Amino acid sequence: MIIKTTRSRLASFIDAVLTALAWIAFTYLFGSGLVDILSGQREGGPDMTVLARLLPTMGTLGVYAIVAVINAAILLAWARYNAYRYHGVDRRQASMPLTDMQLAQSFGVPLKTRLNSSMAKSMTIHHCGDGHIQRVDIHTRISPQP
Repeated sequence: MIIKTTRSRLASFIDAVLTALAWIAFTYLFGSGLVDILSGQREGGPDMTVLARLLPTMGTLGVYAIVAVINAAILLAWARYNAYRYHGVDRRQASMPLTDMQLAQSFGVPLKTRLNSSMAKSMTIHHCGDGHIQRVDIHTRISPQP
């Protein structure tokens, strides 16, 4: 069972605003650093050529490029290995359905509880401290909210 929680519009909006602010801050810092390097305020005086001012930055970017190429080579090798190893094998087949007894055993509940749960309108599942199912309250009709 997959349990999904819906996000509110407010949470999505806050997420979008924070992401936009982070991109604006990154663009500003990157741009101001680049302007500082090109204008000579960093890495030497204004009498240096543009190429001489960019060389330290180019070294750092070169290291980043080398790391990116190594990562790409590793990922490509992994993809080729998987394509070679699993060529023609359908790994996405559905698993065999569980019997009621197997399902009850996997959750650690009696078979009677498992059978009753399939007919329940709602259930309350109580867990102990370590996460195991402690008790299951099965409701055959939905009670009105107080």
